[in-house]
Amino acid sequence: MFVLANYDYDTEEEEDEAAAEEEEEKEEEEEEEEEEEENEEEEEEEEEEEEEEEEEEEEEEEEEEEGRRRRRSRRRRRRRRR
Repeated sequence: MFVLANYDYDTEEEEDEAAAEEEEEKEEEEEEEEEEEENEEEEEEEEEEEEEEEEEEEEEEEEEEEGRRRRRSRRRRRRRRR
């Protein structure tokens, strides 16, 4: 009977250790998933920022081109008047 009680204790201890290991593994997996999500969010934010910068650059280029067209157009009109 003593052996059986000892066996039960050992089994319970092993089960507790296994449960603790499982819990630790779950926590590690959750941390890894959170980290991956954070990394993905950061990458998305960086991509959005890059796209916004590109759009701003394109708008600036278009504005510059429009300004050049207007100046050319004014010059032509002035020349025609002369």
